[in-house]
Amino acid sequence: HVISLDLSSSCLSGSINSSSSLFQLLHLRSLNLAFNHFNHSHIPSALGHLLPNLAHLNLSYSMFSGPFPSSISNLSKLSSLDLSGNDGLGHIPSSLQNLTQLVYLYLDHSNLSGEIPSSFANLTNLSVLDLSSNQLAGPLSTWMGNLAELTYLSLGSSNLTGEIPSSFGNLTNLSVLDIS
Repeated sequence: HVISLDLSSSCLSGSINSSSSLFQLLHLRSLNLAFNHFNHSHIPSALGHLLPNLAHLNLSYSMFSGPFPSSISNLSKLSSLDLSGNDGLGHIPSSLQNLTQLVYLYLDHSNLSGEIPSSFANLTNLSVLDLSSNQLAGPLSTWMGNLAELTYLSLGSSNLTGEIPSSFGNLTNLSVLDIS
């Protein structure tokens, strides 16, 4: 059984359709397709339906675009998700709250818009959250102070407004905070 597939920086191009042999790797736990050229195609929704054992998913800087696939929220074993550097993924879906095993979440440089969903408060295992360099809106939310495991929080260059909530004082494990 193939449990890990790293095709990062492999000069892949085109798009991935749901009939791809990739989706026959049912035991796959780690998939890395970072730094490829998928021609602004959509992130395949089949990821969330056909690869149920994924714990690590890295699609960073691979020229995906289009709406954020809500099916990713079906990947209940996911501990690491990196979609950074993909253009125009739209809004962050509140359905990501289902990914309660997430420890690392990188969505930076993805032209995301809208507010950070308050449902992220359910992601209590997060150690790293990077939402920097997006087009987010709204204030820094008090619920972020409840993410007690956070060691790294980057929200810089994301158009967030307001003061730092006093609840951020609860982030006793935090070693990096970027809200520039």
